[in-house]
Amino acid sequence: SVSLSCTLLDLATGALTYVDAGHGAPTVALGTGRFARLAATSGPPVGVVEDATYAEGAVRLPPGSTLLLHTAGLTDAHAASGESFGDERLQAALDGSRDRGATGLVATAFAAVDRFAGDAPPPVDINVIALRYRAPAPG
Repeated sequence: SVSLSCTLLDLATGALTYVDAGHGAPTVALGTGRFARLAATSGPPVGVVEDATYAEGAVRLPPGSTLLLHTAGLTDAHAASGESFGDERLQAALDGSRDRGATGLVATAFAAVDRFAGDAPPPVDINVIALRYRAPAPG
């Protein structure tokens, strides 16, 4: 089985459509707002359920929005105590970031997980992609 997330952004309109197969919905800050996970559309990982169907989620990104896609390794990272990093810590770190650009937010996410986990072994994988949506150029 494979967890999978498929996200499509229409650059002309800001329309974002996403599907989740055991992976987790994207984290987004609409405009200059706070970060939050989008509504879950979670279906089973690919290959687990024969003929599985998957629901789509949709939202329109206003200009200035930031989208963060990540593997579960980011929020599943554990401290030596066994406590996991989780969505709330991720959102707090992103909201508190001085740099709301995509590169800065990726660095913020990794730094927050590193501080939290300390000497605990890292999860199998942590992958993070961020993008900042800007209004299309006129004409």
